Amino acid sequence: MNHNAAHEVMVTSPLGLVPRDLEEVWPAGHYDIPVTGDWTQDEINRVTQMIDSLVARNNYRLIINHSGMDYNLKLL
Repeated sequence: MNHNAAHEVMVTSPLGLVPRDLEEVWPAGHYDIPVTGDWTQDEINRVTQMIDSLVARNNYRLIINHSGMDYNLKLL
């Protein structure tokens, strides 16, 4: 996006959250496991914990979720 007004992170398996600006860097840019959108409960739990931690460390005014996962913010 070339500015800091937004912070994009991708939800991937098996890596979890990957910032948009690192999606081309190893290992995120070099694995070939297709993401189907069918998430196991373990993956959902892991990603939810990662998002909770990310949100707790940043002062986001808005979260837009395009992951296909239900996400309810849980402040740590």
